[in-house]
Amino acid sequence: ALLSFVGASEGDIFVEAPLENGALAIRDYYRRAGFASAGVTLDVAEAPRPQAAPGDESARMNARLIVAEGPQSFVREVTFRGVTAIADTDLRRRMQSRAGEPYYLPFLSIDRDAIVRAYLDRGYQQASVAIEPAADADGSNVVLTVDVAEGPQTIVDRVIVTGNVRTDTQTILDELTLRQGSPLGLADLVESQRRLSALGLFRRVRITEGPRQPGSRAVDLIVSLEEAPATTIGYGGGIEVLDDPRTSADGTQTDRLEVQPRGFFEITRRNIAGGNRALSLFSRVSLGRRDAVDDPARDGTGFGISEYRVVGSYREPRAFRFDLDLLVSAGIERSKRTSFNFNRDTAAVEVLRRLSPALRVSGRYSLEYTELFDVRIKESERLLIDRLFPQFRLSIFSGSLVRDTRSDPVDPERGSLLGLDLDTAPRALGSEVGFVKSFAQAFYFKRLPVGPRIVFAGGARLGLARGFSRIVESPVPIELAEVEVRDLPASQRFFAGGSTTVRGFQLDRLGAPGILNSDGLSNGGNAMIVLNAELRLPIWKDVGAVTFVDAGNVFPRVGAFDLAELRPTAGLGLRYKSPIGPLRLDIGFKLNRKTFPTRREHGSEWHFSLGQAF
Repeated sequence: ALLSFVGASEGDIFVEAPLENGALAIRDYYRRAGFASAGVTLDVAEAPRPQAAPGDESARMNARLIVAEGPQSFVREVTFRGVTAIADTDLRRRMQSRAGEPYYLPFLSIDRDAIVRAYLDRGYQQASVAIEPAADADGSNVVLTVDVAEGPQTIVDRVIVTGNVRTDTQTILDELTLRQGSPLGLADLVESQRRLSALGLFRRVRITEGPRQPGSRAVDLIVSLEEAPATTIGYGGGIEVLDDPRTSADGTQTDRLEVQPRGFFEITRRNIAGGNRALSLFSRVSLGRRDAVDDPARDGTGFGISEYRVVGSYREPRAFRFDLDLLVSAGIERSKRTSFNFNRDTAAVEVLRRLSPALRVSGRYSLEYTELFDVRIKESERLLIDRLFPQFRLSIFSGSLVRDTRSDPVDPERGSLLGLDLDTAPRALGSEVGFVKSFAQAFYFKRLPVGPRIVFAGGARLGLARGFSRIVESPVPIELAEVEVRDLPASQRFFAGGSTTVRGFQLDRLGAPGILNSDGLSNGGNAMIVLNAELRLPIWKDVGAVTFVDAGNVFPRVGAFDLAELRPTAGLGLRYKSPIGPLRLDIGFKLNRKTFPTRREHGSEWHFSLGQAF
């Protein structure tokens, strides 16, 4: 087992540095196991060898790592002296050295700093800590004595806020975790400064102590601020390259490579009435070839606005004096899916509460009016609900729970993201179509200890939905005058395939039998699963590579969900860490390419985008 610490093996070219590093690693391993006096020496000697061939001047070297273990020591007991303000059990939890564990000298400085930090977080600014080890005669057991001089506790007297011109003082005080009469703890001081900076209202935030009277434990807290401009403007643009379906002369849909420029503009007015309220207007537009589904000669010709979105929103923090953020928004949009386009008008009210820095919960009500158009799936192949409700109104109640511990939301190297969304649209409260819908997602990121900045990223997404039964008048002259509808409307169904779900498939082109039509276009489904795993590898400076495996599928009903029907893909890609985020180029290969009566799937797909796949 010790040879695993040595970066060399028999038959390698002799280099002394890996052997020396291995000796140091073995010594550290022993000392962490309680062998405080362990030592490892490297002995290198030329090995005898048979008579060499003429001209062969190579040599063979024998390397020996000689270990002197010495006695093994364990921590027998940890005792405290001078501790009155904090329970012994709390301090023991913070220490690396524990009774019954191997004694490791470097842990003492770590334990000392942890105990000092505990006192600083409680306002004991002058606390000092010393840890004295005492070993028995044979050195096998060590007693650690922790001597603490606590000193006086510093208490916050007044909180003085300076530099706020437009911002209401109470808005600032609400963000502070330090209050008059509370201990001046270091953790609260740092958290207060972080929360004020996170408001986005200030260029500079500084929290300091005021002058202290001799012998007094109370001190004023001075919050010095420099306000940022109240109005902010953001804008940007980009280009999307994708395969868009177009109508051929024979009425079938064929893919055509197209380039679509896009841009956005946003203006925000913050700090309205001094209360950190904000008004925002966001707009986004994409330009592309015009759609004319029923006219092959005109479909994909000309140039115009293919997608747009305009949203106005109002944000009220600590609404109604509760620890809740209120968001009211209204907007209009035109969006494209592969098989249809839609217009949507939306008004929504959302409340959000942050339970911790990583955990937040929210509730939302939205009223939507959606109209489908330019549907590329033949009417005979569409779901019944799409023929009955090309325009529909939805009244949706939603709940969301998110836990985010990622190191970076754009390009994380460690942490996780867990999310659960629940939607219900009851007909009794205004929906023309009723349904219940859930979507869960989990992503995990970890830097591997096998090289410089190699990151494993994994993800899983699961969507399940069920439509509420409704009896409606039949749209076609058949024997039954009425029919039952149980599907979700098109804009609420699940779709998969593309650069952010299952690479190797075109956008929205993944589906189990009954999902895709004869042209390979998707109707969407009531159940979806997507699984992803990739390794992110550095190559040179800001250039990296990935290898990935994806799998997933979309099913028409929850009851049709079948893991045996997952469609796997594998591939590789390049990454460039640009100033605006990672630029991504991937190629995915289908591992079980299929042939259908009217077509055969492409064996691979290229994907180019901004940002990581997940």
